[in-house]
Amino acid sequence: MSFSNGPGSWRALERALSGRPLSAQSGRDESPTSRKREGYAPPADLIGRRVAGAELDERVPYAELHCHSNFSFLDGASEPAALVEEAARLRLDAIAITDHDGMYGVVRFAEAAKDLGVATVFGAELSVGLSAPQTGLPDPEGEHLLLLARSPEGYRRLCRVITAAQLRGGEKGLPVYDWEEIIEETREHCLLLTGCRKGRVPQALDSALAKPGDSSSIGEAARHLRGLVDAWGREQVVVELTDHGYPLDSRRNDLLVSIAAETGVGTVATNAVHYARPRDSRLAAALAAVRARRSLPEMDGWPPPAGTAHLRSGAEVAARLDRYPGAVQRAAVLGLECAFPLDTTRPVSCATWSRPVRINAMAPARTTRAPTRNWTTNWRSSRSSGSQAISWWCGTLSGFAARRISTARGGVRRRELSGLLCAGHRQCRPGPVEFVVRALPEPGTRRSAGHRDDHRQQRLDACPQLVGHHPRRLPSPLLTA
Repeated sequence: MSFSNGPGSWRALERALSGRPLSAQSGRDESPTSRKREGYAPPADLIGRRVAGAELDERVPYAELHCHSNFSFLDGASEPAALVEEAARLRLDAIAITDHDGMYGVVRFAEAAKDLGVATVFGAELSVGLSAPQTGLPDPEGEHLLLLARSPEGYRRLCRVITAAQLRGGEKGLPVYDWEEIIEETREHCLLLTGCRKGRVPQALDSALAKPGDSSSIGEAARHLRGLVDAWGREQVVVELTDHGYPLDSRRNDLLVSIAAETGVGTVATNAVHYARPRDSRLAAALAAVRARRSLPEMDGWPPPAGTAHLRSGAEVAARLDRYPGAVQRAAVLGLECAFPLDTTRPVSCATWSRPVRINAMAPARTTRAPTRNWTTNWRSSRSSGSQAISWWCGTLSGFAARRISTARGGVRRRELSGLLCAGHRQCRPGPVEFVVRALPEPGTRRSAGHRDDHRQQRLDACPQLVGHHPRRLPSPLLTA
């Protein structure tokens, strides 16, 4: 955090921390904007678009439940907003974002969907069983597990699983998942799809597709599916059917449907989307070459033979999978069941915290708790009284060293930010935001020895762990906590 964070005001910061929406002039509070990126603006052809009744009658209900954006780094080729815009043009009931091992694109995805009126589903495709980061490989290893959050609670649990795996791996691009942890966290809150060809069930059918007479792989795939049903429950597992027009797609889908019927689970249609429009397939092939660290001629034979992994309308998907009745309609139903806006996952705001706790006894003068709505006014009014010290603590911000900041604004020539040096200690009780305002001597005056002794004693009273330390060399709370 620096002292040049753009034109944002203290009032806007307070409203964001309190969970209250910004004013119309300030923009959307969830918009990922910065000095380099403006807020989302819908394309001209989608502004004020109205769908005629005849078009609604002809539309086939469908929701895309397997979709990668360019936040599936070097795997997806389209921006999250571009995917939502194409879904709006195709009049899909809902669209999911299922990037690899992360929720990096959900904010931009939700921002565009809110403006365009598209229902959003949030999920992720977990890469299980990786031995190393997958850059430099034309065909990455590992097993894919596709999970969709059914509710904000499912979203939070899925995020916890991904975060724990990323931290456990200790290296970028190498999440290490605990299978039991995934089951425990998501079994009642997420919908599981068997996934693409890298999924556990479809992957077991590879030998059956290569050797039509091999029945052992079919039995292995059925055992894997039963294992998923035992772990997540029959209502939380569906078999994913995808047809990109490749020679083995129909045979694979026939086997998956037969296994699903034996196990008693439903099927759902997806297109395993990696880009918004067919013309983006060449960009996807180039990104795959970058991921494999090879040239395009060296990648010959590895990318898909046709650019068919794009968003399709319900009518297109139904025409490709007409042999499997109910799969397209079930996708629409599940998409609407799992859809929710991203802002419902907002954590509890600091405005609902309990009683304040004084966490800084360094200043003998008046202590003012920051009101929920008027703290910016109090802070600004206190600036005009000359040189002052402001000590504050909020959430993860703690342990500032004493700083002197020179400024010519408002007549303040010196300001000392004394950090809450005991905020990180276990014996002290952190609490909500609290301001301690104390007037400092004018520049050029000297403090007496007695004043320094009193100030040191106040610090020791505030935190017993500081006993024995020099008053100007106090330990960092992050190191002693």
